Amino acid sequence: MTINTTQQMRRMKLGIRLTFCFVTILLWMLLGSLLALWQFQTYNRHVQQLVRIDRQLEAVLRVNNNVLAYQEIIRSAAAGQRSLAFADSIRPFETALIGDLERLGAALRAAPDGPRRYAMTIAVLVYFRMAIPHQIDTALTMARSGDWPALQLRLDKQVRGMSRILASLSQDIDGEATKERL
Repeated sequence: MTINTTQQMRRMKLGIRLTFCFVTILLWMLLGSLLALWQFQTYNRHVQQLVRIDRQLEAVLRVNNNVLAYQEIIRSAAAGQRSLAFADSIRPFETALIGDLERLGAALRAAPDGPRRYAMTIAVLVYFRMAIPHQIDTALTMARSGDWPALQLRLDKQVRGMSRILASLSQDIDGEATKERL
């Protein structure tokens, strides 16, 4: 403060000076509160973004885990070479896999730029969503006909390929998640 301002403050009554100080303190508190609210909003946006990324990654890993479990069930069911047991063991996985693929697609589309950013991934998921029922029906037909070696080769190739693609998608999404976290 300058000498002139200091002299003006000394000439004011004590009540006015106290009121001025109180109002100044209130304004600083209000400014601090507004800054804190803005920070909370910023943190909330970042937390929501991380939650969305974690959901995407969790969905990819869940699908990949189900594909690996599906592969193991198919191997053990095909090794038994009983078509009814084979059908009973792989039908529940069809519903689970399709549901997980739909949840993964929804999680990827939920991103702000998801449909554009994950267009190729979503297209692969749609392909898997449409191919799984056909693959299972073909496998059941082969099991009913008793062509177990061909069935084993076909399923190993299809399921292993699907698992590799899903593992690659998982790495891609994890890489993007790591970039967004930084």
